[in-house]
Amino acid sequence: MNYNLIGYLLFFLIMGTIIVKVGWGCYRNGTTYVLHIIPNQQDFSLRINKMLLLGYYLVNIGYVVYSISTWEPIDGLMPMLENISYRTACIVLVLSGLHYMNIIALNILLKQNSYSS
Repeated sequence: MNYNLIGYLLFFLIMGTIIVKVGWGCYRNGTTYVLHIIPNQQDFSLRINKMLLLGYYLVNIGYVVYSISTWEPIDGLMPMLENISYRTACIVLVLSGLHYMNIIALNILLKQNSYSS
């Protein structure tokens, strides 16, 4: 049985679901925050939010491609599950770190925006 191929398919399925669901949720909910930072410029805010979504997709797709390129040969079910779990956990941790950095940056921008008003 080819565990690498099964592992690739499972990894792509898991990561594709995570990338699409989290990206779309952040895009939908992030519009409010971006509009709050840049009031009275809805078109510009929406373009910024779309660029953030594009950057999110590019980071994630790049990680998945890099992760697959460094995949070692797998010879059993347990090593395959461990490999998929480890790689999925890495991207989820990186995404949470990026999310918190974005929230901190948004808070700094909001504070600067409220002081200048």
